[in-house]
Amino acid sequence: MLPTTSSTYITLAKDIKRKERELARLHQMSKREAQFLSVVRHQLRTPLTVIVWTIGDLRNDPVCNQSQKTKEMLNDAYQAAQNMIEIIDDFLGVLKINPRALKLKKRKVSSHNIIQGILKHYKIRIKEKGLEILYSGTNNFPAVVGDKQMLADAIRHIISNAIAYTPENGSIKITLTDEGETALIAISDTGIGIKKIDAEKIYLQYYRSKNAINMQPASSGLGLYVARPIIRAHKGELWFESELGHGTTFYVRLPLAKSRQ
Repeated sequence: MLPTTSSTYITLAKDIKRKERELARLHQMSKREAQFLSVVRHQLRTPLTVIVWTIGDLRNDPVCNQSQKTKEMLNDAYQAAQNMIEIIDDFLGVLKINPRALKLKKRKVSSHNIIQGILKHYKIRIKEKGLEILYSGTNNFPAVVGDKQMLADAIRHIISNAIAYTPENGSIKITLTDEGETALIAISDTGIGIKKIDAEKIYLQYYRSKNAINMQPASSGLGLYVARPIIRAHKGELWFESELGHGTTFYVRLPLAKSRQ
């Protein structure tokens, strides 16, 4: 029996060392991912944000707006920089939903404040497209439980899609409903709609339907791919109803905080 016991100990020791090496490798990968996130955020996104602010100021300067050509060039530059920021945010979102990186800092979160912040962020784009925003939400709406930044990222992707795929002078309606134990966020648009054949494909990484590509050629196709796992990680649900050519409604259901104080 002794040789068998010794052999077992040796095997166990090898397994432990192998697992220790694997843990060390995963830890190192996690550190590299965190470093990469930091580089992308600070070396790419931050300068682009400054560019957007600067161009935004120039667009509001009467001197710059004297020439129609200059005005159009500033508008194009502003939109291009905004698109780059969103693409960077999309790729950062993909890294965040990696199982090793998805660490939720759960607390009470105001879904109303998140939505207001997103609408403020897209204020210029909404105005330029002449979109009507219908939003019913109040400060006293019960808090949900979750990671504020992660939830904001997920909901931002859905609202951003509604803005992107709704033609000029269309409308977007956002409602908050208290269901007792859960909150239901509904985001409806009068956009291009989604084909039934694309119902599950739209959650795939980089997938974009033909009508979406025709309307927004520069989009990354990562928004819903990032949004769904974040919502699921919060024990929530994400689904949609759509009619091609007549718009889409996305629903997000999230747990409410047990204490409403």
